[in-house]
Amino acid sequence: MNILGYGPEIRQKRRDSFKEHDRLYNTLNNGLPLFITAGSKAEGLTCLFESDIDKLYVLPNAVCLENSCDQHNIPYHITIFEMNCKMTNAGYCRVLLGRLAPAGTSAIPDSLCENECGNTLLSSALFVEHFRNIPLGSSTVSHPQAGPSLPWSTGPYKIDRVHAIRCHCPNMLQAWANRTRHWPPSNIVEKVVAMGAFVTPIGFKGSKHIHVEWRIYLILEKRNLLIILTTLK
Repeated sequence: MNILGYGPEIRQKRRDSFKEHDRLYNTLNNGLPLFITAGSKAEGLTCLFESDIDKLYVLPNAVCLENSCDQHNIPYHITIFEMNCKMTNAGYCRVLLGRLAPAGTSAIPDSLCENECGNTLLSSALFVEHFRNIPLGSSTVSHPQAGPSLPWSTGPYKIDRVHAIRCHCPNMLQAWANRTRHWPPSNIVEKVVAMGAFVTPIGFKGSKHIHVEWRIYLILEKRNLLIILTTLK
């Protein structure tokens, strides 16, 4: 495996390289979405041009809370959303607007809509459409949407980009962590809970409310392991 370029040392160097790349990008682009490499690249399992690069872009100055969370201590410049899991499939929620910050990315106001009760929601379909309409470089080619991902490529580089919002949902995470399971092991479960959750803009296939539903994800910082919360209910 070492001769082929997949031994433990070179895999670790790949992991370190992408982690440092993310750190530098986030440092130099203060105020832009948090940039996280996930998937096989974060694991160091593939060479640079061997497969797509999975990237998670976390929207800045926005947080999604479960119902029991106190909003009063959250700074005023942060937009607050509320997770609503009623009438949705396991692992999905609707994102209700709790408080709109006076400034921030246009992705939020461009993606707001109202439901039949007059509540303001963040539409996952409009959210994806907002980022799809942002022009890329002249040498960049956009590809068809794949789930919550908006793939693009430039030369040999192929990127799967997913835009997400960070969640604060301690009760939901604890309920997931307390489940009886064979996988993942308890030490990984603890790290997943410590990293927190995200919502990504994709609804449950076949749902009549698919355009306003969001999928809930966990991500393990060390190994960038994406886990869909399909066992919350």
